[in-house]
Amino acid sequence: MNRVLRHTSLLSLSAAATKVLLIVFAVYVTNVLGLAALGRLEYYLNLVFIFVVAADFGLEQWTTRELARRKEEGDALIPNLIALRLPFTAVALVLMALFLRFISRQQSVGFAGLIALTYLLSFSFQTLLRGMMRAYGMMGYESFLNFSERLLTVGAGVLLIHAGYGAQALLGCFLVGNIAVLVATVFLLRGRGLWSWGRVQTAQWSGYVSGASLFGLAAIFITIFYRQDTILLTELKGETATGGYRSAYRLVEGLWLVPQMLSVALYPVLSELFHKGTKLDGICAQAFRLLTAISLPLAVGGTLVAPPLIRMIYPDNPDGIAIFAVLVWTMPFVYGNFLVGTVLAATDRQRVNLIASIVAVLVNLGLNFFAIPRWLGLGAAVVSVVTQAAFFLVMFVPMTRDMKNLGISGSLVRSLICCAAMAIAVGAVRPYGVLVQITLGALVYCLLAWHLQLFSRDDLRQFRRA
Repeated sequence: MNRVLRHTSLLSLSAAATKVLLIVFAVYVTNVLGLAALGRLEYYLNLVFIFVVAADFGLEQWTTRELARRKEEGDALIPNLIALRLPFTAVALVLMALFLRFISRQQSVGFAGLIALTYLLSFSFQTLLRGMMRAYGMMGYESFLNFSERLLTVGAGVLLIHAGYGAQALLGCFLVGNIAVLVATVFLLRGRGLWSWGRVQTAQWSGYVSGASLFGLAAIFITIFYRQDTILLTELKGETATGGYRSAYRLVEGLWLVPQMLSVALYPVLSELFHKGTKLDGICAQAFRLLTAISLPLAVGGTLVAPPLIRMIYPDNPDGIAIFAVLVWTMPFVYGNFLVGTVLAATDRQRVNLIASIVAVLVNLGLNFFAIPRWLGLGAAVVSVVTQAAFFLVMFVPMTRDMKNLGISGSLVRSLICCAAMAIAVGAVRPYGVLVQITLGALVYCLLAWHLQLFSRDDLRQFRRA
């Protein structure tokens, strides 16, 4: 667990700064260019991400797992994985081009579509190299590169907005930042002696694809699950509705940082331990306690401070108050989903992950086609909470068959007690403003959590070591 927490700390510091940059950028775009501009930018970014995951087809995750287990075979694996990426990326490019040409209702997709397709090409190869870096424990380098990419993107974007450019130019900033980091990653891997180009053996490709297929199918369905609400909102109700939804969504998404980074750092470690036959109950119990203690107060507190917070950040988006207040309740389930999905993948139970993701996509699509035309972004937010809960249950129940001592109920009860005290404190200082509410609420929760020993002594010892 010490190694996991160290890697999590590195990734979390970088990702925290990255999330802050993206949130500030979204706020700036919304308040300067308007909700429609943010909606247009978010539409293309989410569309690219869906097709990037299709191009990857699980190879990033499979690469991380297999290189972590078989580092000595890297010289044989890496050239084949890079070569295999070419046909998969080509197919994804064709599919995305067909979508933009024949399905999308966007009025002007010409140059913006070309930028998005080029971004897909660069992003596809970057994800594979990122999997290699994680397998070799290069979390610090990955953290630096991730932050550098977003700093370059946001800095260039602000300059272009001041120069009078719109969402299309901002999409180009994401492309330039991604290409710069892709080139830097290649040089970094070469400098560490981890980039080799031996003989490509296409006969092995079928084995790679077979091993990654369950990862890939699950990842595609999960990505559609997380991203399709943005696409549907844009196609059904336009860019302004998407901007109103995504402006609130960006704030909530920023709070997903801890489980995302914990899962990234945890995956190769769990995979290695499982391969050695080590039981995973202890490390998973610690992770669950941590995520429960963080996600519940964020959901409760986010609901309580939603009106003043959204009015302060997005004065021209009053609908964002209700959307944000609903979306924060995705967090307990999202936090659990990141961890449970990681455990299932590391223990070779990708089939459960795949089934859960298919169920989530079908439920999400069906409910969104009903809710979005009637309630726009608020409908999409309610559907997100319902489907995240369903996604969690479908994955969690099979996982607990092999793990009996997670101790979730005890930490859940203590966390709820702390949340109740926090809610009373937040309500008592409402006249003094949202910043005072957040500060006092966090202080009350942390002090009571310490008193009730929400974390075990071993948890605290591991945190100090990290």
